[in-house]
Amino acid sequence: VSLMALFYLGAVLAWLHADRSPHLRAWRGLSAGLFGAALLVKETAVTLPLALLLLDAISTRHRFTAGQMLRRQVWHWLVLAGGLLVFAASPTYRHLLDVSLSARGTIDNLLTQANAVCYLAGQLLLPWRMNIDPDLPVLTALSPTLGLQLLLIVAILVVGLRSLRRRAWLAVAVLWFLIHLLPTNSLLPRLDVANDRQLYLASIGVFFALGIGVQKLILRANRRWLVGALTALVLFELGFATVQRNRVYGSAVAFWEDAAMKSPDKPRVANNLGYAYQQAGRPAQAKLAYQHAIELDPGYWKARINLDALESAQAR
Repeated sequence: VSLMALFYLGAVLAWLHADRSPHLRAWRGLSAGLFGAALLVKETAVTLPLALLLLDAISTRHRFTAGQMLRRQVWHWLVLAGGLLVFAASPTYRHLLDVSLSARGTIDNLLTQANAVCYLAGQLLLPWRMNIDPDLPVLTALSPTLGLQLLLIVAILVVGLRSLRRRAWLAVAVLWFLIHLLPTNSLLPRLDVANDRQLYLASIGVFFALGIGVQKLILRANRRWLVGALTALVLFELGFATVQRNRVYGSAVAFWEDAAMKSPDKPRVANNLGYAYQQAGRPAQAKLAYQHAIELDPGYWKARINLDALESAQAR
């Protein structure tokens, strides 16, 4: 994901630089080439043309028509078409598509992903809830809570679209976020409903808007000390969060214990925690974790195999 994001953002920067350079075609060509590199790394880069349309739509230097915006990206659309043809011709991708479509129906998936999108938005507001393996349900019926979530998403989308010309920062925050969740949290079902890593690119628009807001606050206040205070506060909070998260990544046991605390009813998490205990030389705790995974899902064969192997090793 990180390598794809590197090429993706490089393509965005080249695109933005093109209109300020006398070598416009060269920069646009570089942008399309980086887009192709991003697609080769991860297929979720397909959103780049939509992201560039968004940037053109909020442009204050030019007022592009829809036709002009599409024509400006001709090389990007060709790269996208080529990528889609490669995906369609690949047996691996065809198999993944078949598996995806058999996971659940379109309506059920839209209901499920409405809840997932709200979960991911909440992760931005409450980053201490970061979880490597979140336990989100598959929803098959409309509930009052889910209805409110759907209305909230639609309302936010409308606000983003209406802000394209008047409040570009708000449009970027909302629409960039939603655009980058389209491949993973919309029509195509996924075995994992949502993962925090889907926020890597999606969060950039939100952070951009926050930066603009802070900048406006500083300019209005006209206080230099405020710049230092806000910078120190942000660095402290990010540093603290980094230290806390690094402790979780300090060992496999700590990593999966954190996941088990946040997703206590997920069999895969319990199984992985059991394996971490086993590798750390803690067989009694490993056995309990494997048994818990089997209790959660009696048909979870990985946990049964791991438990049998552990018991066989102890019997020797």
